[in-house]
Amino acid sequence: MVYVLLIIAPVIFWLWFFRSQDVYDEEPKAMIFKLFLVWGFLASFFTISLGLYLDKLLPSFGQVSESIIFNQNNVLSTAIIAGFFFSVIIEEFTKFIVLWIATYYSRYFTQVMDGVIYGISVALGFAFFENTVYYFVFLSKNLGGMELIINVLGRAVGPMIMHLITTGIVGLYLGRKKFSRDHSNRYVIKGLSIAIAIHVAFNFSQLFFDNVFSAVIPIIIVISGVAYLVREISKDENRMIWKLSFLRK
Repeated sequence: MVYVLLIIAPVIFWLWFFRSQDVYDEEPKAMIFKLFLVWGFLASFFTISLGLYLDKLLPSFGQVSESIIFNQNNVLSTAIIAGFFFSVIIEEFTKFIVLWIATYYSRYFTQVMDGVIYGISVALGFAFFENTVYYFVFLSKNLGGMELIINVLGRAVGPMIMHLITTGIVGLYLGRKKFSRDHSNRYVIKGLSIAIAIHVAFNFSQLFFDNVFSAVIPIIIVISGVAYLVREISKDENRMIWKLSFLRK
């Protein structure tokens, strides 16, 4: 029941919420669920597998993960900080790659805002499978009762929405690249840079702060990030439907 309420239910809510904003040219359900179930899983599986591999080579990766999951502070060593930033870059770049491959040349990608919807779908799939792994990690640590609920809730609310925001922003800038006369990669670079900065700020507050900042910074990021995406989705220029034949497969 904890798994259903705190891991599955938030995914369903956010998929419904952002898809309900897409009123002019609704994306096919099959594509949304493919992005969620297939591409989100692939991105999550890749980053988790790579993290486990790197953990054998660079112990700092494991220390970073343990600290973020269980809210433990680490000594600010160079190795740990390097592992911290590298893990963030890997996650954001992996989500971007699968988003690009799965959607950029799709005949259904006809609005800038479609990039946001697609990015959020990938992010929710990524977070869902990541949180499922962490759920079983918590069980393996013999967490139960309220302790289990608090840890699962921490993953279901904060990191899930953070991933939603960062990949939604990357999708927004991917859409701007696709429908702009400027087809350079500056939009992609900007979107990824913003996503990485948000991700770093979120994780940094959880990893290195043991005071009010560990709660305030994530709350600010979550509220402002969701508000920003909703605002961008509502803009007429991002809702404009492009029906040019060369955009279709």
